[in-house]
Amino acid sequence: MKKEQFGVEQYNKRYASSKEHEPRNVITSFVDKYLKKGQRCLDLGSGGGRHSEYIARKDIKVTAVDLSPVGIEKTKEMLSNFSDSNIAVVANMQQLPFKDQSFDSLIANRVLDHNNNKGIEKTFSEIERVLKNNSMVFIAVASISQSLKENRTIIEKNKTGGITFVSQNDSMQNEIVHNHFSEQEIIKLARQYHFAILEIKESMKTDKKGEQKFEWQIIMKKVIKKK
Repeated sequence: MKKEQFGVEQYNKRYASSKEHEPRNVITSFVDKYLKKGQRCLDLGSGGGRHSEYIARKDIKVTAVDLSPVGIEKTKEMLSNFSDSNIAVVANMQQLPFKDQSFDSLIANRVLDHNNNKGIEKTFSEIERVLKNNSMVFIAVASISQSLKENRTIIEKNKTGGITFVSQNDSMQNEIVHNHFSEQEIIKLARQYHFAILEIKESMKTDKKGEQKFEWQIIMKKVIKKK
């Protein structure tokens, strides 16, 4: 069985066969409230570009990052009508190809979920590194309240209540790593990597299949490290 942590093949297939949905209201609200024209925003795990396009429309310079080459090509198409300062690149969230303090803000919509405990810490470290002090951050991640479906195998548990598991994708013949976060896990990570949590809430919605979906929605601000 192939261990394919981020599900790149799965998302390539998804972006190739469908159009992106409208941007999420929770993210457009964050953009409208906290981001300013001319600033630089990192869209981490940009998918097919729905949020990157919204940010670009606000005259905010967006850099879109995703591991899916198909998603990045879609994003480039969506950004083609805007300023050349908006870019989209294939990159790994655990090793971002940007200089320290390159961005004024960051959004990450359900991308940190595709990590084990070590990968989550690496990603938070990279987020801290590429953001300027006082940068604003929106993150949405799966909650520990979300029930596990069949063909899910827990491979890690952490001391703050989060779990890491693999899901089997029979059509792709691989296993994809996921993490469900506890509130305590998020608070610990924020403190460890110098972010002040301004808002944190657990959101639940019922999908078209009648299944309940739980996620954490977090707004944070990068604070200056104490010497």
